[in-house]
This record gives sequence, C-alpha cells and structure tokens, in this order.
Amino acid sequence: MEKGFATSIYRYSYYADRVIVVLPYKQIASPLNNLELFKSMNIGLWAVDVIQNKIYKKFTPVKGRPLNMEAKQKALRQISNINQSRLGL
Repeated sequence: MEKGFATSIYRYSYYADRVIVVLPYKQIASPLNNLELFKSMNIGLWAVDVIQNKIYKKFTPVKGRPLNMEAKQKALRQISNINQSRLGL
C-alpha cells in the first residue's frame, strides 16, 4: 500500500466526523499489513465479503470532530443541494 493512499484518504478528516475505508474482502491484505498507519491516522478499515454477506471491521475509529468545521458545513450544503435537485425542489 502506498503512503499516498492513506494521505489521500486522510483529507476526508477535514469534514467528516469519522473516516472509514471499506474495501472488497479480496483486496484487504495490503492495507491490513499497514493497520498501524490507519490507527495512527484514526482512519477505519473494513472489508466487505459480498459472497458471505459480511462486513469485517478490522479497525473502527473513534468518532471525533472534523479538522475543519467550515469544510464540513460546505460539504453538507453541497449534499443538500444535490438532494434538492434530485427531488426537483
């Protein structure tokens, strides 16, 4: 797993209360070898096995606060605008 991968995921911490990477079960081996990196960045790591219909929670981060509340508000406004446009409001 490249360090750039974890860094690109980390950006979600600026506006999310909790960040969790969810991967297909068959692709979890490499990230799982770097579980300490995920833990140190407080980024969750889960795997989904669609054949077994199971979610494997390798690490679930503690819910916190976004690093940037203004970024969170902007993200929420954008989601709201998308939802309103889909509903024709």
